[in-house]
Amino acid sequence: MMIGIFADVFSGKLRHLQRGAISVKVITMQKEKKPSKKEGGSTIMDVARLSGVSTGTVSRVINGYENVGVELRRKVLFTSRKLGFMPKIQYPCIGLITGKMSAVGPINSSAVMIMLLMQALASKGYVTELIDQKNLDRAVDMHVAGVIGIVFDEEIASLKEAPHLPIVTINQNLNAHGIHSVASDHFQEGVLATGHLLAKGHSRIAFLENRAAGWGSQERLRGYSHAIEQAGLSVETDLVRYAETEPLYLTLDRLLRRGATAFVNFSEDSLLETIHILTHILRKRIPEDVSVVSLENIPVYQYLSPPHTVIRQSSEEIAKSAAGLIVELCSSRGKKGSGVKVHDIKVPCSLVERDSVGECPTQDETGNA
Repeated sequence: MMIGIFADVFSGKLRHLQRGAISVKVITMQKEKKPSKKEGGSTIMDVARLSGVSTGTVSRVINGYENVGVELRRKVLFTSRKLGFMPKIQYPCIGLITGKMSAVGPINSSAVMIMLLMQALASKGYVTELIDQKNLDRAVDMHVAGVIGIVFDEEIASLKEAPHLPIVTINQNLNAHGIHSVASDHFQEGVLATGHLLAKGHSRIAFLENRAAGWGSQERLRGYSHAIEQAGLSVETDLVRYAETEPLYLTLDRLLRRGATAFVNFSEDSLLETIHILTHILRKRIPEDVSVVSLENIPVYQYLSPPHTVIRQSSEEIAKSAAGLIVELCSSRGKKGSGVKVHDIKVPCSLVERDSVGECPTQDETGNA
């Protein structure tokens, strides 16, 4: 009897066996069916069979190896799509970490740099992933090969704790934290802008930056101060101001009342607003009443009236250098001797002379006694 019960169990049946008043219910366990080819979807072997090639060839096509002919590659890829076989192809990925974006408009310096980095990395076979600075942990969770930071503070330094994660910053020197840097020469920017205004006879030159803190701001101020002192003048602290400290109108009005005849306009997020307030609200003519040298972080200043003299950062060269460096760091990761040198790449800037700088006006001309 018991043998019969167990036979029924393993044969996949459900039976009731009764003896007198006793009812015995036997719940059987059935073997799981293996999914058929249709249930499991197409496989690499299906692609190989329909393409008339080996699975090794299909694998080489999927993984992007170059030792496969163009026509054969096309045949395998089309067959793969026909069968619905869509493998997850792993390309090396670089995380682009962004901080606060400029409110000037949809096209700003950070957006331009992101686009240039994506192009430069794509040419090297890398894909990119945008990561907000508020979610730095994603760089670790996503297993990116390395990160490039377009940020202007030191929060990104916390990623140094992650093993085997190369980090490069753009226009933010964090070498003291062991982080690689590619930047426009901010000291040179200050020297070139101030020196050009000094050559036009200006001596009361206002320096306007976005904020006092930060490596870039401090380097530009150092360049401004160096040029002033080289001209035999003293740096007047009341002519050094930062756009973030108060409404920009008040800052510019105060600088004009203190006799400023020229501006080193490095106010980053407020570059265009500065020019607008000077000309349309404070009613100053450029360059007749006041001269302005701006930082060209987006290519619009040649279209202003008048076209503006600018300090131009070589954004393309910065992006190419940063892309090349991160790829090199990723390739050498884990090798003996790697990680010893911290790179600090400075990219030269240039002065583009247009029509926003004139000779220093007299006191009567400016209306400032």
